[in-house]
Amino acid sequence: MLTYSTKPRGGVVHALNLSEAMHNLGHEVHLFSLKKKGEKGFPHGFYKETRIPFDVFNHNSTGKTVGDVRRMIDAYVKHLPLDFDIYHTQDCVGANSLYELKRFRELKAPTVRTVHHVDEFRGKTLTEFQEKSIHLLDEKIVVSKYWKNVLRRDFKVNAHLVHNGIDLAKFSPSKNARKRSRKPSILYVGGLEARKGVEYLLLAMELVQKEVPDTKLTIIGRAGLTSGESYNEREMFESLAERIGIGNSVIFRDFVSEGRLKQYYQRCDVYVLPSRMEGWGLTLMEAMAFKKPVVASRVGGIPELVDHGKSGLLVPCGDIMGLADSIVRILKDKKLATSFGQAARKKVELFTWDRTAKMTLKIYEKALKRQS
Repeated sequence: MLTYSTKPRGGVVHALNLSEAMHNLGHEVHLFSLKKKGEKGFPHGFYKETRIPFDVFNHNSTGKTVGDVRRMIDAYVKHLPLDFDIYHTQDCVGANSLYELKRFRELKAPTVRTVHHVDEFRGKTLTEFQEKSIHLLDEKIVVSKYWKNVLRRDFKVNAHLVHNGIDLAKFSPSKNARKRSRKPSILYVGGLEARKGVEYLLLAMELVQKEVPDTKLTIIGRAGLTSGESYNEREMFESLAERIGIGNSVIFRDFVSEGRLKQYYQRCDVYVLPSRMEGWGLTLMEAMAFKKPVVASRVGGIPELVDHGKSGLLVPCGDIMGLADSIVRILKDKKLATSFGQAARKKVELFTWDRTAKMTLKIYEKALKRQS
């Protein structure tokens, strides 16, 4: 199983949880990932401890996206063992690495790519990397019907649909925990990158405070892959919050442990995901598992997860006023918030990592049969 980072990003979370679910079903899984040389790592190697054996390969970084992606691919091509029965990557970096290994280093095993979403890169090189990652591996998996249709329409690729899962034993409301914060509380968890639309939430927060003045917003996330020496998303968003006069009401957290993250979910009043693009929405699932009402953009796979008007509210991407109105509606109506939260929990109970693993293993079996 290949992923591109040790940080709690969507594809990494998926890789760890899917690997552990396959391990629980009796299969041998080895996890591989990448890390910038000299970057301080986590005590357990990844953002959380795992029973899965793993290796993390270092790569040099200059802070320039295209060069760094090339170095990440080279690190895999140089170090990845070639004696596994099947290779499954969660991202473009791993997919291009496997493609090159098949071309130049006699990798014979079937290769699988999970396409969580398709990025809109402006540069030619990154666009080519992405297109190769979709076309050139043996099997493709998507996490929502939306992206299955996109791959068929735009790339002429037929992909398997396997939804994300969630560990309901870990992400469940505690009976003893304080359910509400002292002040109205909004939570966002995710990358600080362009496709996540965090600026929409900050601008909506300015409007929310006019209706619910004491509202606080917590943003938990790290800068994205495109952040470098000359461009830092965290600083940009902090500056925006100050300029529009809500700096004292917004808390930024770079990283919190899984235990602390669950406390943030437990104590927020509404969870918001204002993305421009989403594959499915793992953090939405986590918040919904805590019986939290959610507000999100109507993009990608999100409408397949969030039932508008039942488990949360969906708004058009970039509709700042609609985003603010939806948040205020939930904050002011406790009965509605409770109803949404209960429906949200029932919805995510349909999705488990065990289910995801079993569906993925069937795809492996077909790929191996075709190979033999």
